[in-house]
Amino acid sequence: MFLKLKETSNDILELSRDINFKNCIINCKNKKRYSCFLKRRLEIIQLLINNIYFKFINFYFKIKLSYLLYNKIVLSYIISFILIIFIVFYY
Repeated sequence: MFLKLKETSNDILELSRDINFKNCIINCKNKKRYSCFLKRRLEIIQLLINNIYFKFINFYFKIKLSYLLYNKIVLSYIISFILIIFIVFYY
């Protein structure tokens, strides 16, 4: 799921570069080009920040998931060890 978000974010970034560049050229014929390109840069920076945010979320959930799995494995080993000890000493 997170890889799809990352790929989507990269695709959006590429599309925005093309679309915004074309829009800037079309819209800026009578205006200052600097304001259009500045707007384009701000949109690209916003998309990059979103991409970094998705990467952080992906990393956070990988760590959290591995921690939870580790806890479940350790807990299962402890329970099985206690059961084995109980069965050995009880019988």
